[in-house]
Amino acid sequence: MMTGRRRPLPFRVKLQLGMLAVGAVGVTLTAAAIGAYMLHHERAGSKLQYAHVATRTAESLASSLAFEDRAFAVRVLETLSADPAVLLSCLYRSDGVIFVTHPAGEVSRCRALVAQMSDTRQERFEVVETVWLDHLKRNRVGTLRLPFDLAPMERRLTRLLLISGLAALVALGVSLFVSTRLMRALTQPLSRLIKSSRQVAAADGYPSTLPRETDDELGELTDAFNRMVARLRERDRELEDSARAIEHNLEQKTLLLRELHHRTRNNMQIIKSTLDQRAGARPTTEVEELVRATTDRINALALLHSHLDQSRDLSRIEIQAYARDLLSTALRSHGSADRITLRLKGGDFPVLVDVAQPCGIILNELMTNALKHAFPSGREGNVSVVFQRLQRSVMQIVFSDDGVGACPDSLNANQHTLGVCTIRALVEHQLQGKVAFEASSPGVTCTIRFDESLHELRI
Repeated sequence: MMTGRRRPLPFRVKLQLGMLAVGAVGVTLTAAAIGAYMLHHERAGSKLQYAHVATRTAESLASSLAFEDRAFAVRVLETLSADPAVLLSCLYRSDGVIFVTHPAGEVSRCRALVAQMSDTRQERFEVVETVWLDHLKRNRVGTLRLPFDLAPMERRLTRLLLISGLAALVALGVSLFVSTRLMRALTQPLSRLIKSSRQVAAADGYPSTLPRETDDELGELTDAFNRMVARLRERDRELEDSARAIEHNLEQKTLLLRELHHRTRNNMQIIKSTLDQRAGARPTTEVEELVRATTDRINALALLHSHLDQSRDLSRIEIQAYARDLLSTALRSHGSADRITLRLKGGDFPVLVDVAQPCGIILNELMTNALKHAFPSGREGNVSVVFQRLQRSVMQIVFSDDGVGACPDSLNANQHTLGVCTIRALVEHQLQGKVAFEASSPGVTCTIRFDESLHELRI
């Protein structure tokens, strides 16, 4: 047989059961407490009442004992027989002899009265009242003994309590029925509101309009919820329309930018080809060097636009990939790709276009200077470029070669050449950074450091 975990009771069922248990216990305890109090109060009140009756009766019987008037004494005792709680009336003279009893002829019962009153039942008790001849209580003429039985009165009271208890249980049942109906009328709209609110909070669409079942505060709450859902639904439609319009505009602008980069690259290739043709028409060393330097810079810009055209983000490009294509192209254009080994180290991370553009021209100038001065006469060697992020936005580029090297005096003397001036101008003014050249063993090392956060995002 398959067994499973028992399903937990809902909150409303627990609340109903709790109300039922508390109500039942409360009614039972209240009924018991009221019954005990009423029994005790009635018993104590009856004893006081009968003690007072015995005192008044004793005062009435004083004259009958003094004048031996048995008939009057019998009439007085007969008035007590109307109360069913009075078992017997016994009037004794001062010498202990029975003077009169009621009912008449109950002398033997009066003699056995003490034994009968030894019964431990609380519903029986005896009142013994001394009969005085005067109010100063100086002349005792007899004794009145009245045994009482409160059992009939307690039985009537018990029946009354049972009837009251049944009425209380009926009232409890009616109240639970009414409270259940009221709870259902309260919990059903609230349950619908909670379910719909959870659906809205979970972004699982919007519920249908909730029906208004009551005209009280819950009905107003339902109407307010329906109005809120309607406004949210309308707002989402407006947001979706705006998002589609923005996405369409973004696609159009992206296509325009890519087309712009593509045409810019083609125009630069045309300029480069035109310069090459002009240089070929007048082949002099000075013209060739000028054209080569210009075409290298144009090529750096063309490669930048090429990478932008291939990038998903039109505001940034991967700096190491861009530097590899740029320097490899420079080596091929100078015919040095077979004798110079290019090594790029560090991470390949995206940088802004406004940072990548001067970096490309700087790297192109450094490679041109290295090929011209560090590796003369077909000398073989290595060029190393290291890209580092020292902090979140601080970037460092270290360009080094293992060529013929230079002494410190020679480095200072070359600080005013066109290539070095171009590098310093780009680093200090455009990148807002610092540049340092130092002689290494072997070769020369150039360290560039700048803060990328100083440049704003344009796109």
